[in-house]
Order: sequence, then C-alpha cells, then structure tokens
Amino acid sequence: MERSNLAAVQEAHARTHPHDEALVDGALRLTHSQFAQRIAQTAKHLRTLGAGPGVLVGVALGDHATHVIIMLALARIGAVLLPLDHRWTPGERERVATHFGAALALVEPCQAISGTPCVEVSEKWPDTVSQCAADPVMAPGGDAPLLVSLSSGTTGRPKGPRITHAQFLARFRTHWIDLGFVAQDCFVCATPLYFGAGRTFVWSTLYAGGKVVLAPPPFDPPALLDTLAREHATTLFLVPTQLRRLLAEHAGVDNSNYRERAAQVREEYQNKANDDAAALRARLSRTPGDPAFDFYQSLLARIRANTPLTNAASCPPRSPKPM
Repeated sequence: MERSNLAAVQEAHARTHPHDEALVDGALRLTHSQFAQRIAQTAKHLRTLGAGPGVLVGVALGDHATHVIIMLALARIGAVLLPLDHRWTPGERERVATHFGAALALVEPCQAISGTPCVEVSEKWPDTVSQCAADPVMAPGGDAPLLVSLSSGTTGRPKGPRITHAQFLARFRTHWIDLGFVAQDCFVCATPLYFGAGRTFVWSTLYAGGKVVLAPPPFDPPALLDTLAREHATTLFLVPTQLRRLLAEHAGVDNSNYRERAAQVREEYQNKANDDAAALRARLSRTPGDPAFDFYQSLLARIRANTPLTNAASCPPRSPKPM
C-alpha cells in the first residue's frame, strides 16, 4: 500500500463492492464499478492529450463529477496536478500556470489560459471518454509527486512543494484514525474542489470505499439540508461562514455577535442538551443519539470558536462508527 498509486484502490473497490455508490452529482449516480471504469477511460484519453508520468497538468474546472474523475485519472497515469481555481481572473490563472510551468491545462469552456496549451472540458467530454478503452497501465505511486500544493504558509507567496502519493496516504490515515472515516461514510462536499480541504476529504472518502455527494457552491442552506437528509449523509465539512448560515437557516438566530460569545461557546459546545440539536437531527430524520453532523476534532476548534452560543450544540462531537 505504501508504494501504490492513490488511484489503484478504486479498482479494488470495483471488485469488492461494485454496486455500491461512489459518486453522486445531481442526477448522475456512479457505482464503484462505474467510477473505476470512468477513471481508467479518462486516463486513456488524457494520455492522448499529452499527459503522462511527471507531466504538470493544470486543472481549472468547476465542482462537478468530471473534475473528481479527472483528478484521479491524472493520479493513475502519474501526472502531477496543479490546482487552478476556475473562479480566478484570467490573469491569475495565467500567472500561476506560467510560474509553475504547466505543460497542459484542463479548463472550462471559454476559459483558456494564455500561454498554456489548454483543453476545454465541455458537456461532450463524458461522451468522448466513453469511447476510449480503459487504460491498462497504473503508474507507480509512493514517492512519485501527485499534486503541487499552493499553500503559502505565512508568506502569502505559494512555494509549490510537490506532495507525493505516500504523503497523501499518510494524511488519509489521520482521517481514518483521528476523524473516523470508514467505508460506510457518505461525505457531502459543500466546498469547492479546488479548496484543499474539500478535495482531500473527497479523495479520502473515496479511498476508504465510501460515497461522495457533491453539493457545490453557491452555498444554499435549504438545499444542503435536503441533500443531507436524502443521502443519509454521515460526514460534512463546512467553513465557519457556511456553518453559521446553515444554523441560522434552521433556527432563525441572529449571528451578529458570535465573536463576543466565542469564549462561552467552548463550554456550551459540550452540552448536547441544546434544543437546536434535537430539532436539526429531527429535520435530518436522525435518532436522538446520533450526531446531526459528523464534525471532527481537527475542525471543531475552528467551528466552535465561531459559532453562536445558542447554536453551538447543534453539531455535537463525533461518535465512533463501526467498521
């Protein structure tokens, strides 16, 4: 496993539970078997476009299933992913792609990046991919680079270290051990796939054999609540602004003075008796003892420090889930 390609496990999931759902994007619902097949076919198509081992490929795509499939297909063939937010200005995309030397960029229609060879990923992309045979080659993983990290640390200037397959696998282990991710999970992704946390939680869930449901921006609290209930979601990541909007949508609470009450929140968070928690669980058709949202200790510090006192217990701590 240490030396394996991060995408290789998808073929194992296709063999062991082929009919379980892997990825949901609106009306599109892919089983693990279908998901693995699309990754292999997309890998074949990407090779024809010039992607391959060690090739730096910019990905400036929207938050849709094709984006998820392309990322894992690039991993499969040994390419290196350069995340580019399609919401950036043309100049921003051009500067980042040029600075890091992308050999190719996959972009949304009419969003070509000046100075970089680009391929548009249009509505016809899935049909084109479906005509391709599955790529039989799985590139080595382990210490091979997988993704350029654009984290800037404290400088405000991205350094661009290349994160390896093995390093991502080590990160996944923290999700499984510390955060409780398991194969039975359904993760609802409500943040952009460009965003590191959203992308990594998607990959981690899929690697474990779980299901990912895309609920992309713009953030719509009522729609998200419906998605959580309909898909029987177990895991959800929200940044503090999203969390406050979601809780306000449900409880109708004024969130204006949350900072002044942050000190009280830490103590109140431990008290699961808050009525909002029971009401929100009821909205999601959960039993009284189940968490309405499966947040994790690594995120609680950010969430509870910015959550209104009256809503703090609406997201009680995670309870262990069986393997």
